Amino acid sequence: MTLAYSCPLSGDADGGSKQVNASNDPVLDADVLRKRLHDPAAVAGALGLMDGARRGRRSLTVRCPFHPDRTPSLCMAPSRRGGWVWICFGCGLRGDEFNFVAYLNGLDVRMEFGKVLAAANLVAMRLTGTGESGDQPSPLTQLSAEDFAVVAGAVLQRARLAEAADVVEYLRHRGVLAEAENAGVGALPKDIEAQEQLLIDVADEVGGDRLLRSGLCGTERGFAWASNRILLPWLDRQSSIVTLQRRSLDNVEPKYVFPSGRGAVLPYGIESFRTSREDQAVAIVEGVIDVFALRVLNRRHGVDRLVIGIGGARCWQPEWAELARGRAVVVALDRDLAGHIPR
Repeated sequence: MTLAYSCPLSGDADGGSKQVNASNDPVLDADVLRKRLHDPAAVAGALGLMDGARRGRRSLTVRCPFHPDRTPSLCMAPSRRGGWVWICFGCGLRGDEFNFVAYLNGLDVRMEFGKVLAAANLVAMRLTGTGESGDQPSPLTQLSAEDFAVVAGAVLQRARLAEAADVVEYLRHRGVLAEAENAGVGALPKDIEAQEQLLIDVADEVGGDRLLRSGLCGTERGFAWASNRILLPWLDRQSSIVTLQRRSLDNVEPKYVFPSGRGAVLPYGIESFRTSREDQAVAIVEGVIDVFALRVLNRRHGVDRLVIGIGGARCWQPEWAELARGRAVVVALDRDLAGHIPR
């Protein structure tokens, strides 16, 4: 994700406590929630982020759930006002405990603060065991690759590209519709209630627990970042789905989002290397739609070249350079921040 924002999350102009009514829930107090979420290590544990975590004297560094992060790069530390703040030195995102919860659930703290508080309250209940069942909840462990592929396949089976006329028109206008169809791209329905019904149907097939742990939905009903409706399956070398990225139609940030905790660990299109020649040229571009567009151009002009995509220069992993061994390589990144800042 590339969206970054900072917003004072507690305290009115007169210094009073900010209270927001989230849906039909009781009024939630931001200052009370901040105290309940005061321990970043406990929050990270409840969210399944402690694998590989590093503890400092006053800080905790974990793998960032907002970008592909093989080594911990997101640092959490106490703040002067009693909560904690965080910054990821890999992707540049930062904020406080409420920003963190908002990002995990696809919420905007400026426009949906009530929902952010409700989501933060659910995290707090995991820490204290005050959920409806009264049992101490277990951390949200991530799905295995095999289980995630099952969930993603069930979503794609129901989110058919041909049934979303606006997405079809968008891809046709970009000149990549046929390429998208060949790549198994899907599309969420525009109607939010239809999206919720899709998730209900998926949960009936694969199980609610697997769906929740897939990272595709937030703590509220429905998909996190519901406006990001174009479904882009990323495959491994064996053509199994490893993550399900989503893109918005209107270029409103964040343009691309991954499921929480399941960013791209391989370039998009890596499955094409399985049947390629060892000396076949390769082009590296930024974003899946650009992959489609360059593949179309290659065929039109008779260019024999593989095309793979990354999420920006900061997403590049050094081990991916092995893919270029013995090949002529063209690198074409966007002229924006993501395309210019090296990892």
